Amino acid sequence: YDSVAYLVNGEYIFKTKFSANKKKGYEKEKAIYDFLNQRLNTNIKIPNVKYSYFSDDISILGYKEIKGTFLTEYDNLAQNETNNSIKLKYGDRKYIIDQIEGVTTLSNGENDGYIFKETWDYSVVDVSKAVNMDEQQENFIENGEYSVKKIKEYYEKQGYTCEEKDIKN
Repeated sequence: YDSVAYLVNGEYIFKTKFSANKKKGYEKEKAIYDFLNQRLNTNIKIPNVKYSYFSDDISILGYKEIKGTFLTEYDNLAQNETNNSIKLKYGDRKYIIDQIEGVTTLSNGENDGYIFKETWDYSVVDVSKAVNMDEQQENFIENGEYSVKKIKEYYEKQGYTCEEKDIKN
């Protein structure tokens, strides 16, 4: 099977999965979202499916985009050269990416810890400027646009597990 996700009008995520096996479609995912939205009392944003279509060959889900945040947090760091280097690296990164429209950062460094948070609104970020200012962005771009596939591949190579919905959030 194969799948693709689209951001439509900068507001809605439409996920389409093509499969000869109906069990590999999005019906279970929709049921889970519906269950969580009805029964879970939390401030965590869960997709609220507005559009859905299921057949033997194709599944489609549509819901409002949820913006996401990258959070890096280090606690109880020993005072040594390596850990100080980590703090400096994130300080430099903050300075650079704060200059990109559509990106906001928050950092807080302490003697034994560091928090660094970055939020990217990819519907606003100028791809060419982002690549020039943050070389890491090259890993996420395909044919001049941000690619969910490339983002997922990059983070999986770094040892993270992620789903397309996590990337689009």
